[in-house]
Amino acid sequence: MEIRLLGPVALVDGGEPRSAGGRLRLAVLALLAHDLGQVVPVERFFDLVWGATPPPQAKAALQGHISALRRMLDGSSFTLSTQAPGYRLTGDPDAVDAHRFLARLDRATRTPDPAAAVRQLREALDLWHGAALGGLPETTLRRALADPLDAAHRRATDLLASLEARLAAADRPAPAPVADSRTVPRQLPRAAVGFVGRTIESLRLDDACGPGPERVGLAVVVGQAGVGKTTMVARWAESAAEQFPDGQLFVDLRGFDPAGPADPGEVLGRFLQALGLPDPHIPPSTAERAALFRQRTLESRLLVVLDNAHDAAAVRMLVPSGAGCATVVTSRNSLQELVVTEGATLLHLDVLTPADSRDLLARMIGADRLEAEPRAADRLAELCHHLPLALRIASARLAAHPGWAIADLVVELDDEHARLAVLDTQGTVSVRSALTLTCRQLPEDARRLLPLLALHPGSEISIPAAAALLDENGVVARRALGSLGQYHLLAETSPSRYSRHDLVRLFSEELASALPPAEVAAARDRLLDFYLCATARGAHLLTASQHLANPPLAHPPRALPRLDSAHHANTWFTDEEPTILSLIRSATAEGDHVRAWKLADNSCLLAEPVSCVNRLDHASAGLAAARRSGDDLAESRLSRAFGVASAAAGHTDDGLARLNRALELADALGSPQERLSCLDSLAVGRYYAGDFEQAAHTFRASLDVARDLADRPAEGRALLNLSYMLTLTGRGEEALTCSTRSLALLDDLTHTPSYAHALGNHGLALDACGRLEEAEAGLTRGHALAARYGHQRAVFRNAFELGRILLRHGRPADARRWLLVAQEANETLRLPVVDVITSLLAKAEQAEPAEQRG
Repeated sequence: MEIRLLGPVALVDGGEPRSAGGRLRLAVLALLAHDLGQVVPVERFFDLVWGATPPPQAKAALQGHISALRRMLDGSSFTLSTQAPGYRLTGDPDAVDAHRFLARLDRATRTPDPAAAVRQLREALDLWHGAALGGLPETTLRRALADPLDAAHRRATDLLASLEARLAAADRPAPAPVADSRTVPRQLPRAAVGFVGRTIESLRLDDACGPGPERVGLAVVVGQAGVGKTTMVARWAESAAEQFPDGQLFVDLRGFDPAGPADPGEVLGRFLQALGLPDPHIPPSTAERAALFRQRTLESRLLVVLDNAHDAAAVRMLVPSGAGCATVVTSRNSLQELVVTEGATLLHLDVLTPADSRDLLARMIGADRLEAEPRAADRLAELCHHLPLALRIASARLAAHPGWAIADLVVELDDEHARLAVLDTQGTVSVRSALTLTCRQLPEDARRLLPLLALHPGSEISIPAAAALLDENGVVARRALGSLGQYHLLAETSPSRYSRHDLVRLFSEELASALPPAEVAAARDRLLDFYLCATARGAHLLTASQHLANPPLAHPPRALPRLDSAHHANTWFTDEEPTILSLIRSATAEGDHVRAWKLADNSCLLAEPVSCVNRLDHASAGLAAARRSGDDLAESRLSRAFGVASAAAGHTDDGLARLNRALELADALGSPQERLSCLDSLAVGRYYAGDFEQAAHTFRASLDVARDLADRPAEGRALLNLSYMLTLTGRGEEALTCSTRSLALLDDLTHTPSYAHALGNHGLALDACGRLEEAEAGLTRGHALAARYGHQRAVFRNAFELGRILLRHGRPADARRWLLVAQEANETLRLPVVDVITSLLAKAEQAEPAEQRG
């Protein structure tokens, strides 16, 4: 089975196109295939399929398309899996025509034999069946994906024509050479050995600086230190040199050198000398030299490479004026000013792909050595973060020690405390020195934030979290993160969220180790207090409970995330959950047990609508802190959180033991509010154990306590759960009375998971009373509300129950559709119901007419 992107998007089986559904489903397939092997975030699908205005049910629709594609790809070489924050398609790149085309084009551009290159280019061009990504919705992202592919097609076509002309000319006598009195500078540096990849970036440089009416003539190649900007540009310039018969100029502007940047006047003087101007004719002032350089290049076809520029000011006067000239700039700074003022083309150079990393290692240490230890080689590349500089240093160490196994070096690199030292040549070239040079150029706020980032355990950091570390407002934090992003020490992965790779993280830790301990401790406390405050706000939105474990904050946050709806709370927690869990564990390890258990208590309330497994992790970590704190209330709260999560995960005996322990502690404390929460949790645990009668009895007890406390939301939650137990035990009319009352009590909490579950339980009670149409409407509304606010458990449960009801009532096609939605939701929740869903789907498919499947 193959996927075609070079023309109308299609799924091809045995050489024949296979029906894959409408253009929206094809768009989902195309994005997965285009980003083969990478996790595609859900929002990226929305951008491609619907553009800037996805419909309210976009997520549910996407889940349906994913489920359908899984069935279509079953048995093929492709595997479609769910992986936060989206989906990932893996398989043989040769089974996707776009990847096969780019690989052949890359081989053709690196093949020294013109005849072999022509054959490879013809094979590559034969893969095309029209404009790339044809038949998809016309969105900005579709154009962004298709344009580089179409540009690659033009590049291949032009290269093929050039090579064919060269081969034809080889059969004709060469013309007599013509004397040329001009001075033609050839200053390009020698291209590095072992250059790999960068095909798309080279094609973009062709478009920006090569021949053609649409050329810009000015390109800026930016990226982190060590990513290979100079190497890539030097290799491209070497291949493009023939297009610039008046020569090629190159200068290292030393933008990040400790000794300071190159003087523009001196650079212009060297350029004028290289263009043949005698020293006496070169004017003394920088302004006069710049004017003369512009004049001398007005009619030229000249390539200028300005390497390692610090800022836009260092570039402007070194750009030649001729329409036939081109300038390529490299920098660790983003130099967006040149894009705005000069219309420059901006190319972000990222780290190498895993395949290109393996290719680089093979070229540096030998393919035989790589093939002998493929897993160790892949791990080596991961530890080097696929950064070309780090890979070359590691390769140099292996080359210098031919008796070493790759695995030996992997052991050294696996030690995070030694990794930067291992990636050091003991000379001027190292990852640490490259990062240090960049750090020296940072503004004060960014330079202060970089070491403090070592205290943040997440893969991404937000502006409010950075503000807590700095003890500043959001404006200062945004500016500091922006500066770190501008110098490619961080990457802005989504608006206001920044990520870093492991080598930068380790560098931050080295910097943090030099800070005063009191400064580090204060920053850590501020970070924990920020997350305590943010989780409390989010939990209030989801539960409307006034009984959260909020501490009197020692450090009230100066910036907070946007948490003004349940949807925002769920989205924020999904992004931040791994960070929060790490902070709970680290705070416990450092003895800050009070902050740790309170943060865990808040996060368990946030985790409940999102993931069963996450809640268990948070409760387990929090329970350890609660016990060490010696606070019985803390132990009670975290014991019931752990008990419910454990029972939900299928560990009912352990879960019930924890829940009974929590109730004992609550009674000993004499806290009616904690007793209410423990009874409610114990009833849930008994439900998970299958003891519905005892669960109903316990919910009645919690209902009595809620009424005594005049706690309207708690009364509503007890009634909605009691309604479900009564339905399960065959008392439909009584269940309907309870569910109707629960909806009335919760009518001002429609944004909470409780209300979505109440609608579902009401639907189940209606079905038990023989009112299918009303039941379907209630469950459908409950699912829609849950999907709207991101309550994943309620999404699953309402879809699952609706699927079961419709299957029982003889509507297998509708049942299968809802069961697939439940199956998709459970991939995140990981509830122990996989076999049940699979069995129900099989029954639905058997009962469904064959012509309605697919």
